[in-house]
Amino acid sequence: MSKEPYTRFQGEQLILRHLLAADRTVLANERALLSHTPTVIAFAIAGGSIIHFLGTVVADVFGGLLIAVAVMVIAVGVWRYQWFRRRLNQLVRK
Repeated sequence: MSKEPYTRFQGEQLILRHLLAADRTVLANERALLSHTPTVIAFAIAGGSIIHFLGTVVADVFGGLLIAVAVMVIAVGVWRYQWFRRRLNQLVRK
């Protein structure tokens, strides 16, 4: 089975319905990236607050972990956004 599910479609053969579906998918991809932002902000603020206000070694480690999770969440969100964007561009250009 092919890794590219849309290889059977050619860009010139796409009808308006398919192009509009691709546009909706692009918007959904952007919305998914934007939905990562509040999560990242919440993790970063929680980690910084724990480090600042509690001040123990355990709190510093836990706060640092929360900040690291925030960085990982935004990195994964940007990576997924780029990956889906490349796949959608391949579909429309064919």
